[in-house]
Amino acid sequence: MNIKEGIEKRFSVRAFTDEVPSMDTIKEILITANSAPSGGNIQPWKVYVLNEETKQALAEKTLYNFDNGVQEEIEYDIYPKPLADEYKKRRYECGADMYKALSIEKDDLDSRFKQIRENYNFFGAPLGMIITIDRSFGKNGWGHVGMFLENLWLSAIDKGLGLCLQESWSIYPKTVKEITKHPDNEIVIIKVTSKHAAVLTLLSMIYHRRISLEIIYRLNSISNYAQSVIKHCSTDGLYD
Repeated sequence: MNIKEGIEKRFSVRAFTDEVPSMDTIKEILITANSAPSGGNIQPWKVYVLNEETKQALAEKTLYNFDNGVQEEIEYDIYPKPLADEYKKRRYECGADMYKALSIEKDDLDSRFKQIRENYNFFGAPLGMIITIDRSFGKNGWGHVGMFLENLWLSAIDKGLGLCLQESWSIYPKTVKEITKHPDNEIVIIKVTSKHAAVLTLLSMIYHRRISLEIIYRLNSISNYAQSVIKHCSTDGLYD
């Protein structure tokens, strides 16, 4: 599998097999991911790998909070408030596609609640990772972590593993800290669920629609050559 194939095969896995990846495999993935670019070679990411026992302890604590309406102080907003219509539309379509794959109707609030709850059960995966960054870093440092996460994802795909990056864990920072014991100067960016993907699960196989190149790039701000290349690019397929 080449890099292009890995990028195109990447998707968020929300259902898994029972096979548990070895810690040697996890270490190899992390070593490869650590080659991510980072300005000044700062490498601001920290990774806390949760084995089955630790993962279960975190899941139980968080599910208790979720089921009983326990709220914690959220350390950052996952989405801007308010979210502009352009982005709100994409978020709505993403959710609609997932619930449709699960045959969950719009007014079936109980089933929707149960699916949201699965976030805090790691979607059934036995392993997880908590990714943190030092609080002193600004937006640029968070961008460095984003490049590390993309490397992590592609490295996992190369090993036949599926991942799901879950920003939803940002609403329970205190509970996560009780398990990871990370220092006060670190903030949780994201949790990574890791395991072999259940290939036949419909929800796992959704490739969400992507916006066209004309929206991403402003053609009047790039060279004539680049314009001609973009005009000839096909945007047909799963991402339309």
